[in-house]
Amino acid sequence: MWIAPIVALAGLAGTAFARTATRAIASTSLFLLALMASAAQTIFPYLLPSLSGGGGLDIYNSAPGAYSVGTAFTAALIGFGAALIYGNIAAMRLLRASNASGSTKGPSSLT
Repeated sequence: MWIAPIVALAGLAGTAFARTATRAIASTSLFLLALMASAAQTIFPYLLPSLSGGGGLDIYNSAPGAYSVGTAFTAALIGFGAALIYGNIAAMRLLRASNASGSTKGPSSLT
């Protein structure tokens, strides 16, 4: 029960002491993975807790109704769309900042 939070703290500490970008990304990935595992442990055995006060979708009764599937699908579409938009905006800003600083390393130097 305490393994995931301890691993998350280790990943967070690893980001503070990382000396290379590869180690920093690995530590950040470990931190996020451990946070997700900790959240999954917290809501177990529920897969999707109910907002209306019922039991929700759990591992013992995993056949959701049509309304629940439609709601989850809509939320997933909105979330994926937001993630794609954010990723594109972040990438454009990063590329614009690297081009403005006069960096010769990057996609623009390949042309």
